[in-house]
Amino acid sequence: RVTGISIAGATPLLFSMLGDTFGVSARVKVSALISVAIQLGGAGGQFIAGTLGPVYGWRVPFGLVAVPALILNLIAVVCLTEPARGRSEVALKMRFGGEEEEGTGEKG
Repeated sequence: RVTGISIAGATPLLFSMLGDTFGVSARVKVSALISVAIQLGGAGGQFIAGTLGPVYGWRVPFGLVAVPALILNLIAVVCLTEPARGRSEVALKMRFGGEEEEGTGEKG
């Protein structure tokens, strides 16, 4: 239950940050890649649990997927910064001004 709650809470935040980080042209591709990664992670976790759980008990699969997740979370905390809200929104740039981005004709 806790995992489901955390995923349900984190997914909207993730896509909000993607919208602020990537421009309109890249947003669809990045959102699709993230969606695929979420599904592959869920399938991989089920595979590990189904394979190792009956042999070693339910705790081993949890440990095996928790360790990489914790390491990746630490890397994300150290390396990533929160993007400026609305930084990639063309409509906001046009309304509030900004410099033109090179080669795009869009204000930034």
